[in-house]
Amino acid sequence: MRKHLLFLAMLALAVTATAQLRYSDLVKASVPEPQTIDMTNMPLATATFDTEAVPGAQQAPTVKENLPKAWYNRPAGAFWGASTTIKGSPKTSAPYAPYLHLTPYFESTFVNASEDAERYEWEYETRQYVSGTGWVYTWYTSEDENLTVPYRNEIDTVPALSAFNADGGNKYQPGGGKVASGEITEWHLSTALAKPDYSTAYSNTAEKTLWYTPKFWGHSTNRDGTALAGGYYSSGALDAAGGNTGRWYGRNWSNINHLGVAFEKPEHPYVLRKVGVRYQQLKLVDVNKKTTVYVKVYRIDEMKPYQEDRIEGAIIPDEENLIAQGTCEVDTTYEGSGLFEFPLFNYDGDLPYEVQPEIDFPILVTFTGYNTDDFTETFTLLYSSDQYDEGHGEHVYLGQTQEDGEVVYFGNYSFFTNKKTRGISIYIDAVRPFMVWNYSDETGEYTFADEGESYAPEIYTYENMDLWEVSDADADDPENCDLPEWLNVELAYGLDDDGEEDETIVIPTITAAPLPEGVDYRECNIKFTYPGASLIFKAMQGEKSDFIKGDVNGDGKVNVTDVTTLVNMILSVIEKDMVKGDINSDGKINVTDVTALINIILGVTA
Repeated sequence: MRKHLLFLAMLALAVTATAQLRYSDLVKASVPEPQTIDMTNMPLATATFDTEAVPGAQQAPTVKENLPKAWYNRPAGAFWGASTTIKGSPKTSAPYAPYLHLTPYFESTFVNASEDAERYEWEYETRQYVSGTGWVYTWYTSEDENLTVPYRNEIDTVPALSAFNADGGNKYQPGGGKVASGEITEWHLSTALAKPDYSTAYSNTAEKTLWYTPKFWGHSTNRDGTALAGGYYSSGALDAAGGNTGRWYGRNWSNINHLGVAFEKPEHPYVLRKVGVRYQQLKLVDVNKKTTVYVKVYRIDEMKPYQEDRIEGAIIPDEENLIAQGTCEVDTTYEGSGLFEFPLFNYDGDLPYEVQPEIDFPILVTFTGYNTDDFTETFTLLYSSDQYDEGHGEHVYLGQTQEDGEVVYFGNYSFFTNKKTRGISIYIDAVRPFMVWNYSDETGEYTFADEGESYAPEIYTYENMDLWEVSDADADDPENCDLPEWLNVELAYGLDDDGEEDETIVIPTITAAPLPEGVDYRECNIKFTYPGASLIFKAMQGEKSDFIKGDVNGDGKVNVTDVTTLVNMILSVIEKDMVKGDINSDGKINVTDVTALINIILGVTA
């Protein structure tokens, strides 16, 4: 029942809006149930590039002359996702209208990237299931430049942004459609989910996982419906005979033997569980011989913008910044099209161990091992076509081995043609852990009795408490941040409605010792953490005075003017005030208090 109270409380925190004509009456905005599409039947197009491809230009959608270009950047780290069944299966769910996965229990900001606009209008619809009523739809609008939306546990449409100037306006909203006989037959808006794990988003997901990509999943259309095929594979690279039938994202003789995708620093951390690589037309040369492909995950300092100069936009990964890696052993069960899965590991000496790193920085994910004689020349990866430049989170790289053996990753700017950007099919499987108070009866702080007391708040959580750490959030040394001696914390699981332990509820019992004589007040910010999430509880004891020690003249500051006032007290020029003037608390006001005050000003003592 407490979970229901939490969700209702979170809904109550949402912005208030006047109900208007349902947006889904104007546009088909209801969330499509996951539909499975066989990737072998996807409408694919072969793009042939010159061996030395000429850089194209990134741009917003084509607009009428003098009208603004309307588009926005999704929240950093809020990647597009679609569900896929595992191990070699060619089936992908609803890639024509991907889900935008936001961070649970945080608000999200969509950053306006429009050009030549004088005013804006945002609009989006939410749906919330109300017991006894069913789905309740609400339409929201805003004229702010950027749109910040509160967290909701249920489902939103992605926002629509209209940008206007004196000549009119243009509208931008992600979505996609089904195609039949070369025409779009059914249009769906993309959906914003804020679930920590896809397994909680829909039932019947035992064999599914949610894969994220910084680029739009291209299947049937672009976002504005102008392209009827969004899945591509490429040729034009050097082949064994010296021609240009080699695959840039597969077998080639141009030393393009590594591929990479950079993922931006997220607005909120996530935990990286696996890497996935989606491929097409895989066939082994020797069916009796297995081959191995590899991924690596590097921490990078920044995700450079695309550069027309390949060298300026290049990345050379530093092996010291390697945070995880993975392998996939390929056999005939992978033939055709599908998805490679790479569980991640690292090494302790020579011993591998599984890892799920917390990502709070930009990363480069690389893929190699495909450019060998073990695969036929048909093998390639898919990429999507998209006319929108989101400005971040979509950087694709080709890794080329140099004569000295070093691999340099060049920004894939050179492979933009027809003014369309590309998102190669290297994906991540991420979870967004959370800790959140039971808002029905918790505020995240508590004042303990002077004689000592225990208090047990309730936290909804994602990760079991084996990974939890408890520390003093205000400690100066992150290596030495134990709680003060007057506080003790013990963790235990809460109980579900049947009285059984529930690992999604953790009860920290916080015990404060009695307040010592002569101490009026003390506090500590207790920090609960595990990879990807943190929460702070403020423990207080006693009565906090507004008086600032050393503020003799009562102006709210402690400086040399307080020394003058204190000296005047000692000389009886002004009346003595024992509360303000007895700095060292010895019951007297004399020269020793001046020394104590000077030490406070100099930071020698508190």
